[in-house]
Amino acid sequence: MSQSNIPNITPEISVTRDDAINLLLSSIALEELGLSHIINAEGEKLQYVLGTLPGVSSPTATISDILTVNGSVQDTISAITKKEFILENKLESILSTPSANGPTGPTGPTGPTGPTGPTQDTACDCCVEPLAEIFEQIPEDSLITIGSVDTNTVNLQNVTFLGFSSVGNFIVIVNQGGNTIALPLCQVTAVAGDVLEDAELQPQVTSTGECACCEDPVAEFLSLYSTADIDVNGSGFNNLQNLDILEVGEGLVKVEGNLGAGNNFAVLSLCHISAISNFE
Repeated sequence: MSQSNIPNITPEISVTRDDAINLLLSSIALEELGLSHIINAEGEKLQYVLGTLPGVSSPTATISDILTVNGSVQDTISAITKKEFILENKLESILSTPSANGPTGPTGPTGPTGPTGPTQDTACDCCVEPLAEIFEQIPEDSLITIGSVDTNTVNLQNVTFLGFSSVGNFIVIVNQGGNTIALPLCQVTAVAGDVLEDAELQPQVTSTGECACCEDPVAEFLSLYSTADIDVNGSGFNNLQNLDILEVGEGLVKVEGNLGAGNNFAVLSLCHISAISNFE
């Protein structure tokens, strides 16, 4: 029977908690190995008595000899069984022991940059850009009325639409009494004129960012009704009464009614509507 191999541990023992747990598990494995050798030896003992051990000539055994050896083997197996219960309890205790976490390792290399996520919608997306498309549908030299958020802006009734500024489609140029005026679309609250009767609005889309909490709810609300009184911020379109709601689109609502200055059709910016009343 071979000897067990014991780890070489110097007097200066330096092991971690995890190392100690692994050594305890190893000790159980070594004890199981030793018990297996004992069981094998007991088996060879019986073979010797019965004369069946290979390569060995055994003397003739009497019934008494066999019973004696059999009793000895039974005692040994009984002791091994008790030892197995002890080893099982030892193993369960070790396996239930929480192992300590080691020190945090070094930071790994930075991974590749992921794809750019969706951007949040702004007033440019849900108010200014749809309004620019409305002005694109207005023929040059048409007479229109424009509302502005600035209450000090001159009355912009029946001005002549000249087109867009050369810097882009977010500044419109109009003429009033010989004066050429540039109007930033981000300051325009509405535009009126019979030329808008056939104007087409962008379909509504689900928005994000500031559009989701301002323009979207107003669009959903107006879509429920066919008539209403609407008040728009700034000058030119205050207290509009008895309006027929013709269409609600992205950032805009097209209405029909007595809008003054001979205008019956208008497109109002949802971002600049301050109140809605008498809605049906």
